[in-house]
Amino acid sequence: MIKKTYVRIIGIGIELLEKLIFNRRLAKSYRKNFKENSFLKDKIYIVDVGANRGQSAKFFSRVFNNHEIYCFEANPNLVEKLRKKTKNINRKIFCIALGNESKETEFNICVLDAISTLSNPNLKSSYNIFKSKILKTDVSKLYKKINVRMQLLDSYFEKNQIKAMDILKIDVEGFEYQVLIGSKLIISSLKPRVIQVEVHHNDQYQNYNPYLEILLNSYGYELQRKINHAFGDFLDLIFVPMR
Repeated sequence: MIKKTYVRIIGIGIELLEKLIFNRRLAKSYRKNFKENSFLKDKIYIVDVGANRGQSAKFFSRVFNNHEIYCFEANPNLVEKLRKKTKNINRKIFCIALGNESKETEFNICVLDAISTLSNPNLKSSYNIFKSKILKTDVSKLYKKINVRMQLLDSYFEKNQIKAMDILKIDVEGFEYQVLIGSKLIISSLKPRVIQVEVHHNDQYQNYNPYLEILLNSYGYELQRKINHAFGDFLDLIFVPMR
């Protein structure tokens, strides 16, 4: 119980730092981007892949008053918390993992749930060893595995469950490339104005693919700006349609 309380305090501290520093940078980027593009529309449709406890959903609801958000979260233990945290937001919640295949797969739940992942953690990495010390947990016990169902984001477009998408945000702790592979059809069809993707510059995942920009270039998107997080060796990339 004491350890869980300690880890939650760490998580709250991270959320506050992100809200004070990263979210301000991100909001400025979105306001500028939509203004520059003279993008006028009654409602902004947002697909939030890696919704966690609703941090991004709440951020987008503050930036865009008139919104509809599709929240995808792989961790079944978080879905009720996600519902409660976003109860005043116009959103739909899907408890499903997204990737490049439709199958049953293993999901790695971290002691700090915000960094749970479909990627295979590299427990020998200096980053994960440091993380385990901060969380006061043996590195071998940093993650536990559960089975989840994985689908393609494209399948939700094909089933007509997503009819519009102005923003696609992906933060899935090292599995972003695979999510984009499974999103080719919906991106080419709905042509989001912004694709926001988190990237890592460390060795914490075994199967991390860093070539996101090349992939998105092939989809017709170019890198507009990089936004650093409040801490750590990772950042979010903002992509827009090529001119």
